[in-house]
Amino acid sequence: MESRNEKRMLAAACPYAYSRFVLNFYMFYETLADQAAAPVMDELKVCQERFLTLTGRFSQGEPILEELDQLREQIIKEAELLTVFVDRFLAYEYVLNRMEGRFSDTAAWELVDDERMTDQIMKFILDPQDVAIAHDRLKMILEQLPIRFTRAKFFSIVSQSLSVYEGTDKKSLEQQLGQLRIVAMLEPLPDQGHERLLRLLTKLQGIDHKTLTREGYQELLRTFKAAQESLSDGSYTCMQLMDLVNDLYVVCLTRGDTVMDSQEETLFKTILEKVQEKAGRALAPEPDEAGKDLEAIEAEGEMLALLTQMEGKQEHYQELWSRYEMADAGKDTDRDDDQEGRDSLRVRKVTSLLSTSSFMSLTEELAPEGEKILLSKGAVEEMCQSFIEELDASWKTMPKIVVRAVMARLLSALPLFFTSVEELKGFVLGSLTACSDQAEKAVCADLIRQIMESGDALV
Repeated sequence: MESRNEKRMLAAACPYAYSRFVLNFYMFYETLADQAAAPVMDELKVCQERFLTLTGRFSQGEPILEELDQLREQIIKEAELLTVFVDRFLAYEYVLNRMEGRFSDTAAWELVDDERMTDQIMKFILDPQDVAIAHDRLKMILEQLPIRFTRAKFFSIVSQSLSVYEGTDKKSLEQQLGQLRIVAMLEPLPDQGHERLLRLLTKLQGIDHKTLTREGYQELLRTFKAAQESLSDGSYTCMQLMDLVNDLYVVCLTRGDTVMDSQEETLFKTILEKVQEKAGRALAPEPDEAGKDLEAIEAEGEMLALLTQMEGKQEHYQELWSRYEMADAGKDTDRDDDQEGRDSLRVRKVTSLLSTSSFMSLTEELAPEGEKILLSKGAVEEMCQSFIEELDASWKTMPKIVVRAVMARLLSALPLFFTSVEELKGFVLGSLTACSDQAEKAVCADLIRQIMESGDALV
């Protein structure tokens, strides 16, 4: 029975992924056309070209699964690298925000009433009935509070927060520390590639915060905006490519098990081939497009007619897939029948590929229950100490304002370390009263008010 359900799942996944792939492939072409004026970073353009090559070979009936898997890993690495860049630039956004008061009319900054501001913050955090919403609100506030910690005090908070991993498996703490290393700017930047992002980051890193002029500050704001736009475009491209690759991967895994309507598959293939041609021209446009207006209009009309025939197909097959999707699909991979074992493995992959976690690993194996390493208090302290020492070393040559930025971002990334509402209130009030720079405090208060106004508007 289980094998039969798996066969049905594989058969249902194919037309669902295929129909979604065809529609998203047309959107991919439109993205390429838009990028003609502002090309995406070279590293992602390489991925786009490689993807188009593979889709062309797929249309010809060639096997591409192994190379598709390699491209998927390449996109994951690029996305992870962009995450490293994003966290670096976010730290400097914190710095630029805190310096705003220096280049504004200080008389315009309203003095912050620490106790009143604390009460407003506490109300904002505790109002939601949903614990998850309250938790998210707290993390947003922690990232914007003014920071005035000694290193010893901050490292104590880190240790206290990570002590929640006592008695859990080692892998969980390793993953948490990996995320904290990215936030703390400890992950290395690439030796090659991404030259533009590296140049922009170098400009932000090289500033002398004590002698910075108003003109210099405005130039840094422009530098940050340019990086922000480049990272936003890059992140969108990674997500779009990954979704396309995932769907094509599913089709390649399941097509042999699926009996598709011949007219429907012909429609899919026709759209795929026509978009393939258009996307290839968008990625490498010809130098002279004169005289092709009428041809382009006719082609667009034909494409619109084909896309109209796709209406409702993705939704229909998504519903069909959902009927067969099982929470424990493919869990049992140790059965005696080799074919059934292969079916279970494919179902596991297909379920991952069609999930909302687009970048999920397809090769990561879960350790058997008996082999999980549960951490003692001493083991947690040892792993945390190693992270703290690395963090401390990185701060020795870092400007104080950048260190504060890293501290603020780490506070929002750590597991919660408050044991009571009163402790949280004391922390918020202490952060505000410890900041003697009234302009900086006013900027922080303004950013927090924006968060609170936005959060309340969503309720």
